[in-house]
Amino acid sequence: MGFLDRFLKKEAKTLSDVVEQAVTGGGSGSSFEISADEESCDGEADVVDARIRKALAENFPDCELAEKVSAASIGLYEIEWDFSYVIYKNGSPRAVINLLYNQNDYRRKVILQGKVACADKGIGYTHFLMHMPNRYSYVEAQVKKILV
Repeated sequence: MGFLDRFLKKEAKTLSDVVEQAVTGGGSGSSFEISADEESCDGEADVVDARIRKALAENFPDCELAEKVSAASIGLYEIEWDFSYVIYKNGSPRAVINLLYNQNDYRRKVILQGKVACADKGIGYTHFLMHMPNRYSYVEAQVKKILV
């Protein structure tokens, strides 16, 4: 067993060297860092909220963001639901964003009805599942997608 133990130790050390080089950027002394915007939100609504606001400010400064807006207030009378966010442009609703906290919320009847009702009225719709990373690049892409 001595040979096998030495062989496995050598291979484990080689593997750990490869992983360390990948993380430290090839051993050049620079460390691999992830910006705060690209870190996972870890289910924190405040982080996703800040990312939504930043994406809007950078890409659509002429739009306004309202929180906890009832569906009826934007003309969707058949839906009894408060949307997490509604994005307005020139006073009219342009897009809806829902923050969904449970893993299967996106399949709930009221969510699906809201999505269809938004599509029927020409209002963009997206949601963010809070158990997912929701990195800034993703949030920004979704905001651009529903507003363009």
